[in-house]
Parts: sequence; structure tokens; C-alpha cells
Amino acid sequence: MSKSVGIISRIKHILPNYILHTLYYTMIFPYLRYCNIVWASTYPSRLEKIVMLQKNIIRIISACKYRDHTSYYFKELHILKFSDINFLQTALFMFNVDRQLLPTHLMERFHQNNAVHCYSTRSSNSYHLESVNTNIKQFSIKYKGPILWSSIPCQYFHSKIFISLNKK
Repeated sequence: MSKSVGIISRIKHILPNYILHTLYYTMIFPYLRYCNIVWASTYPSRLEKIVMLQKNIIRIISACKYRDHTSYYFKELHILKFSDINFLQTALFMFNVDRQLLPTHLMERFHQNNAVHCYSTRSSNSYHLESVNTNIKQFSIKYKGPILWSSIPCQYFHSKIFISLNKK
């Protein structure tokens, strides 16, 4: 990924911004997206270099200064931050779990509370959270996925946006 950032940095004076934007999506974004749920589920300190590379490429595309904040430029360029990519990938995975669109060996790892106990509670339709003893286990999709899924308001579960994102 850093090699691609270097290449784009060298040709930034020759090409217009829309081509640099396209190069970001062809040379950088696949690295950020591929198996993001697995390898990005770790301590934030281990992901700092990747986040800094993404901010660097945003500064290159938008032709801003080295010390400028990048939040505005992410919005202007319609590019997701690394943490947002991970959030989206995890939410889409949990959408597939909720709709039972995954293979059975993955579906067996997620149970709703009403399958664990027969009490009628407010969270009986939520996914069951197993207790974890280590910090590393808290980063797993089995733990992080249900927490993220319960944080999304119910009105978005049936929206066409969520369903269309899942098809990509």
C-alpha cells in the first residue's frame, strides 16, 4: 500500500484530481477492504500506520498541506475512513447473519437470546453475547458483531440502502 501511495505522490502534479481519486479506488482501497473484518479487528495502535497512509493519500488527492486535518477532505471526496470501512464491513456481515445468507458453519456461531433462554425480555431477539476473558476475544466478530448490530437502529434493517450495499 505504501508503494502505491508513493507512485500516486510522484504523479500527482501531472494528473487531475478525478484520476487521482480513481487511482485511490484501484490501488489503495482494495487493500483496506479485503478481509477487513479479520485483520482490522485489533488494537488501534497496530492500525496507526494504515490510517496514516490513508490520510496521506487523501492529502495527496486533495492537494492540501501536510498538517491539515483530513476529516473535511474525506467528506469532500466521498471516501470512507478506515474505521468506517470496518464498521460497514462488520454491519454487512451481521446483516447476512440476520438474514441467514451465510454458510451454516458461520451461522452456527451466532445465536439469538431467545434460543439461549425462554424468558421474554426486551433483548430476546438480540444476538447473544458470550462472556470474554481476554481483550483479544473482544475484537472477534463473534463478540464485536452483535454489539455493532444492536447499536444500529431497527429502521435501517429493512431499508433498500442496506440491501443494495449487501449486493456489492
